[in-house]
Amino acid sequence: MITIPQLENYSTMLKDAVPAIKRVELAVNKEDLAVLMKEHDSDDNILLLAVLPEHGMEGNQDNAQFMNICGWFVLEKTDYGDSREEYLAIFDRTQAAAKAIIEKMIIDKAENSGLFCGFLSGLHESSLSASPIKMLSGCNGYYIQVNITTRP
Repeated sequence: MITIPQLENYSTMLKDAVPAIKRVELAVNKEDLAVLMKEHDSDDNILLLAVLPEHGMEGNQDNAQFMNICGWFVLEKTDYGDSREEYLAIFDRTQAAAKAIIEKMIIDKAENSGLFCGFLSGLHESSLSASPIKMLSGCNGYYIQVNITTRP
């Protein structure tokens, strides 16, 4: 199971690796996310918001593993009075940051592979997705989702 400290530490590592990201937060659910978005200031763009993972089990008694469904929002607070070009530029910037995050995850998996290494050794590349997010509590950007298996 991916722990909250692991998620928090890795999210901070992502921030350090992607210079466009200015702030990192963790959210438990949509209500928590809404509160964090109200507190977010455009001076802190881009915000990387890690959502606590969902955990399920797969396999059987002899080889059971946790399937962790992880997600990160890559968001900018938006002034909806801005021009269409400025609005689309938000998606351009957050898409570039999301791409850099995905690339870092793939590199980190390769560097941490092995039975006893980091939790990213169980990253399923085929599950990686990045979707545009529009008008989420006054923010726009991308949502990255990935499945990561870990041993109990």
